[in-house]
Amino acid sequence: MLFDAEHVAKCLGFRQFKNYKQYVRWETINKLAFIASNETAERFQEWLAIDVIPSIRKHDAYMTPHTIEQVLLDPYTISKI
Repeated sequence: MLFDAEHVAKCLGFRQFKNYKQYVRWETINKLAFIASNETAERFQEWLAIDVIPSIRKHDAYMTPHTIEQVLLDPYTISKI
């Protein structure tokens, strides 16, 4: 699963407005989700801690259970991801 860092940054509140336009505050993105303190950030942190990081440690990649099942059934699936 991939996500757009700019979209995530805006959802987590790392944005500023100049000349009636919304911009991401890239200077604060270094620890993007871990310095935000809102409900969206907390859900993102939980997802990283509970799903993503353990999967990467176990499989050397983040894969959903569905993806793991597909790879087990057809090892060539991994090259398509």
